[in-house]
Amino acid sequence: MQKDERLEAIRTLASHSATIDPAVAEAKTKYQVFRLNTTPVEYAGRRYDAVRLKLPPGDSYTLAILFVDVGNIVEYEVMPILAGSLPVKGNTRLIHPAFEKHDHEVESDHPALSLPKPWDHFELHLLGFSPELVKPASEYLIWFRFADAQPADVLMAATLLRGTVDVTPEKLPAIFGLPKAEQD
Repeated sequence: MQKDERLEAIRTLASHSATIDPAVAEAKTKYQVFRLNTTPVEYAGRRYDAVRLKLPPGDSYTLAILFVDVGNIVEYEVMPILAGSLPVKGNTRLIHPAFEKHDHEVESDHPALSLPKPWDHFELHLLGFSPELVKPASEYLIWFRFADAQPADVLMAATLLRGTVDVTPEKLPAIFGLPKAEQD
């Protein structure tokens, strides 16, 4: 297998990347904000930054990740920190439309949902990984490529669900307690 120099350059971020604290299904989703693109790694003139994720040992989990696209994210992937590993493929991806009404949260089925207002106008990216795709006691990088040098405050959440859970696109929003998106 040929080594992907770009991925190895991105992997150097692991030593100083912030770590996301995943919630286990029984716990309330924990939203965290990460300031990214301040000390990125550059490869071929492109800027990359990452957040680290560590899965606990023991049980197998379905992993669900949410992040808010702040407008300058061009590309993103999840890959093992282990050198030579490729990004995880075969996962579910969904873009949850931005809320158009500020009072939409109050009208939702989940009135306790309270996303910080600055992110209400951005799209939510939801990712689902079955237990076959992510391994217990392994570490991953959630990496982002940015369009420019502007620092980005990225709202994120990660949830671990014990065993195999349906993470098809229509099921992902409920995992994070998101209101249903209005259809045009």
